[in-house]
Amino acid sequence: MKLGILGASGFVGRELCKAALVQGYEVRALVRSARSAEQVPEGVDVIFGDYFSAASVRELVDDVDAVLTTIGPPETRRSPLRPADFERAMLQLVDAMQDAGVERVVHLASTGTRYGNEPLSFSRKLMRMILSVVAPVVIPAKEAELRVLVGSGLNWTSIRPPLIASGVKGQLHTNETETQGFRVDVNQLSTFMLQTLQEEHWFKTAPFVGTR
Repeated sequence: MKLGILGASGFVGRELCKAALVQGYEVRALVRSARSAEQVPEGVDVIFGDYFSAASVRELVDDVDAVLTTIGPPETRRSPLRPADFERAMLQLVDAMQDAGVERVVHLASTGTRYGNEPLSFSRKLMRMILSVVAPVVIPAKEAELRVLVGSGLNWTSIRPPLIASGVKGQLHTNETETQGFRVDVNQLSTFMLQTLQEEHWFKTAPFVGTR
């Protein structure tokens, strides 16, 4: 099985690539520069391009069986990127996948991301309020991406983790309606992302995950 991975040079993306290679997947990754490519594990088929470019995304998804995206909106107020940019990029990804006949996509969102009209706990409301001040793009961008996926007709899964860190002690817990603590181990998260690929139970769901 061949995977196309977006965000492969990032914190989660690197671990996801490593885990995929260990499990025997072929991995192709889209990266922006030679410097970014240095962060991608050996054994990954690297192609150069821009996530926000329709042509680059089409090159990534050509001849893959599934796509996993760990692309994250900028956690700063200074970035010129806006939620509409991420919505447009997700629309381009969906179009490219549909044209290539790729039906499976695993998307990384966040605990603060709201799915439809689900109720929000106090802790999630607080998180969203803080992010709206320090990183106002994050929540609206992830929610826009999720809306695109929901309406796409693809077999999507949008995973909603809390703070992602290394070396978090405990076991991974998942739940489709309730948050699962305040941290998740990056290796456990990567393993779960791959686990969901072929398990129909997770198709068209937005599970919360956490390590505790």
